Amino acid sequence: MTRIRGKTIYEAECCGRQYAATSYASMNFMCSELWSDGWREGSLMPDSDGLWQCGCGQYHYWYLHMRQIGLSAQSDLPHLNLVPEHRLPQCIEQTRGTLLEVYARLAYWRSQNHEYREAFYALREAQQLIAKRDESDWHLANPDTRTWWQKLKGKPAPAYPHAAPKPIAMPAFTPSALQVENMQQLCELLTADSDGDSDLLIVAELQRQLGQFSASLLTLQQVPEDRSDEIHALIRHLAEAGNPAPGWVQGW
Repeated sequence: MTRIRGKTIYEAECCGRQYAATSYASMNFMCSELWSDGWREGSLMPDSDGLWQCGCGQYHYWYLHMRQIGLSAQSDLPHLNLVPEHRLPQCIEQTRGTLLEVYARLAYWRSQNHEYREAFYALREAQQLIAKRDESDWHLANPDTRTWWQKLKGKPAPAYPHAAPKPIAMPAFTPSALQVENMQQLCELLTADSDGDSDLLIVAELQRQLGQFSASLLTLQQVPEDRSDEIHALIRHLAEAGNPAPGWVQGW
């Protein structure tokens, strides 16, 4: 359950402007799907990775790069504005050589994968429509002809013979030159300045999407066992299969 306990007030070190952020007593991170690049689909909590722009034009990563100055039950102070996806390339140029470049590139990487996600959803929906049509056609060809007496005696109605669920088809993944360049740069930045085990998982996924399957598997071997979650298993499975496409697992 997500419970809100008021507002946390932050001050931007760049110019002193103050902002309010929702303060949570508890958080619910449930989502319908979790993707291998870290994107959460249908989440009750926003996917807040990326850059947030102060009113003076400076960038921050969420509120972590701002000074917390207090708590308030209510506040009329503004929230930071998340930089829109179409401006992320400009943000990358403006944050070159800083930690903020990593966050900008992470957000850009995930936003560039949205086109593939849309293609996947369209293909999955088409596959589900075909399955529903096949079931409807079967029922038309096999109507319930039981008499009232047969129904009274408990004779079952014709039952559609459900087959084992078919794997959801995945569209081909062909990253653009811009995607490849961004993934390569991001991989280099994360490898040069690792921030822990979570970065290893991101690096392994980047390597896999770049088609570097052996390197991805080697990177996964460096991830501690306590970090071997569903996404770790998914990336390993796709790398072993030589599949560079973004993958997903059912949410929770």
